[in-house]
Amino acid sequence: MAAEAIDSEEETIKTILIPFDTMSCKFKNCFINYFVFFSFLVFFIFFFSKTVFAQVVINEFSFSTTSDWVEVYNTGEPVDISSLVLVDGDGNQKVFPSCVLRANETYAIDFSNRLDNGGDRIGLMKDAELIDCVSYKSGSPCDGKAIDLPDLGSNEFGVRQPEGTGSWGKTSVSTKSDNSSCSLPTPTVTNTLTPFMTPILPTSTITPSLTITPAQKATYKINKAKDESGTELSNVKIYVDDQYTHHVDDETLIFCSGCHCDDEHNVDCELGQHIIRLEKDGYENWGETRTFNAGDNFEVNPVMAEILPSSNLTATPIPTSTPTVKLTPTKTPTPKLSGSPTPTGGVLGEESASESGGFKLSGGLTDEENIQPTPGANAPSKRFKLGWSVILPLLVAILGMGFIGFSVFFFLKMRKQQKAVV
Repeated sequence: MAAEAIDSEEETIKTILIPFDTMSCKFKNCFINYFVFFSFLVFFIFFFSKTVFAQVVINEFSFSTTSDWVEVYNTGEPVDISSLVLVDGDGNQKVFPSCVLRANETYAIDFSNRLDNGGDRIGLMKDAELIDCVSYKSGSPCDGKAIDLPDLGSNEFGVRQPEGTGSWGKTSVSTKSDNSSCSLPTPTVTNTLTPFMTPILPTSTITPSLTITPAQKATYKINKAKDESGTELSNVKIYVDDQYTHHVDDETLIFCSGCHCDDEHNVDCELGQHIIRLEKDGYENWGETRTFNAGDNFEVNPVMAEILPSSNLTATPIPTSTPTVKLTPTKTPTPKLSGSPTPTGGVLGEESASESGGFKLSGGLTDEENIQPTPGANAPSKRFKLGWSVILPLLVAILGMGFIGFSVFFFLKMRKQQKAVV
């Protein structure tokens, strides 16, 4: 196919050059003819060189998944896409691998979390020249047109409908290519065009080679966190170096030069050592420290222990037996009073005298012998109450007599003053 295109181009050039070589013309006519010829030649060279690559367009993309990706579509003949480059609004670039994409087929390439969730612009370039472009949400619009997808949702994909040729729309079901329709290019023999009516000279052809450099990155896949019984947990937050990534478990983190682990590009995920931590309310934190080098691929299955509520046990005091002091009355010799026996009814102060002085009572026994201890009673407090029962009436009687005496004295004094006045 390439040989036929070259032969066709050579025949076209010969057809144009022959009339200029054979005709004789005046200066004005020759100038016009040569001007038209060179204008056509410039247009032919630039337009024809772009035609092959303009047939490859952006067809679908994802910006909110774990790893952003962009899919291209070949609308024409099979073409090697190794010279195509993706570029976002921040100038981040991604080179396509060396493969021949068949006609009306697609190829998806990973964009390494470069597309912003809030909005971005995706450009497809060939030899530093933009050949296709699409913009979404708050991203800068492509040259000469408005934003293609201003209201693209976080769980939606941008896609051409129909593929390759249609206008931009959105869908919730991805049709990402599996890249099975792209094969390694096969060597082809190309003819070297020799300028017409120019001596053939030996020339050396320099064939540029494209070196594909593998991406210098490391991956860290965090599977669904589980508790100790094997039950999967939900909404387990991911922290990198004590910074919240606004992502949850069942996630793949990518570490590389200039990479970030969050959508706002605040959490650096450069190659080197990092602390990974998972948090969930009601569970103990899970974490580890890892050193990430280019080419490393890690996968972890976190297990988080549930935090059990603490039991507040209150100590119950154990009753202890209090030793009881048992008072046993002891007989002591008491002096006997001489005189007449005490009347049967007793006299005032008899009980007090018997207890305080140990006088002999009518029965011939001392007060300690007559008084029997009452269970639970306190002998000293009983003697205190009996003492006041005697002292209190005496105090009342003394105070009453004093009041009467003072009243009589005051009355007599007043009578004497009245007589003196008369």
